[in-house]
Amino acid sequence: DHRTLKDIAFKYLGVTLDKSVRGTIIYKGLTEEVIHYALADVEHMLPIMEAQMRLIKEFNLERALSLENSFCRVLAYIEHSGIKLDMVKWLTKTNKNKNELLLAEDKLNAYLWDSGYKKYFDSQLSLFSTERICLMNWNSSTQVLEFFNSLGINTKEWKSGVERSSVDAKILEKQKGDFPIIALYLHYKELQKECSTYGENWLKYIEPTTGRIHTNFSQLMDTGRISSGDRTRDLPNMCNLPAGPETRECFVSEAGHSLIDCDYSGQETVVLANLSQDRGMIEFFKTGFGDQHSFVASKMFDELSDLTVDEIKTKHKDKRQLAKAAGFAIAYGGNGTTIARSCNISEAQGESVYNAYFKAFPDLPAYFKQVYQNAVA
Repeated sequence: DHRTLKDIAFKYLGVTLDKSVRGTIIYKGLTEEVIHYALADVEHMLPIMEAQMRLIKEFNLERALSLENSFCRVLAYIEHSGIKLDMVKWLTKTNKNKNELLLAEDKLNAYLWDSGYKKYFDSQLSLFSTERICLMNWNSSTQVLEFFNSLGINTKEWKSGVERSSVDAKILEKQKGDFPIIALYLHYKELQKECSTYGENWLKYIEPTTGRIHTNFSQLMDTGRISSGDRTRDLPNMCNLPAGPETRECFVSEAGHSLIDCDYSGQETVVLANLSQDRGMIEFFKTGFGDQHSFVASKMFDELSDLTVDEIKTKHKDKRQLAKAAGFAIAYGGNGTTIARSCNISEAQGESVYNAYFKAFPDLPAYFKQVYQNAVA
């Protein structure tokens, strides 16, 4: 994944570049040695491009290259022009979030008291106030972990081959139906992040001379998406903002102009349908059956086969979610275990959903087999 000039020169040309001179420039200045060092870098640019173009043609990627090159100009324009943020709207949203955060904390404290967890409250009362003082710090993962474990909430996860305890949303989300406090806690943490990360301090990113936010965007990430921001230069990540309408409405256009918002619909499944040529998937996109995940559920579960996608979406959300989880997992090479962990169901149920997906789309197994064979060849 290294993309330095030294790495790609070796990858495409077998040339090893000597970078030792670079560390001397700061104190030697523009010497003859430094000039030759710079010339050596330029010398390899054209041969590298020619080697890359041969591969691009071999894999029929000319259209993809053209698209990326065109998009590069778009991102450069966005970086240069900046993004306008309405400060009044932002501060209004921030103040509202602060009030909601206090209410969310009160609800968590009330849950503790009403559920009989009196040890988390200060027993020393005040002569001047009847307010109960809660000693639980909901921002302390250590305290919250201890309390959640005492309730029987599963906080274990595997990361980089090591088991650890965590109160991350992805772990707790699956257990909301069993423990009402989880929904209260996740709502509190969401508001807390909005107030801290996306509060008044976000206004520091507005450049005084332009009145806009300027950041960077990087193309060609491994996920096929773009990335944004740079911590070393204190540039904000514009791809990770809260998705709610109140946040989006704070980003505005100049008078007489409009902001256009667009997004892919089921991008992963579209790509999978094109590559696999599965007839069932192509049927969906050709006829436009509406909600994609509901359509997949109708194919996976016999009891839903006679229902409309709208009926499935409103009345069978559980099965729609299973179909959605299966689609994402399988598109990225997952299996029944992946689905089970994603949906908080047993391994056997995950395997059943996995098999139902392939039964619904019978052309997929042959495609994945071919992909596997190509990968190991």
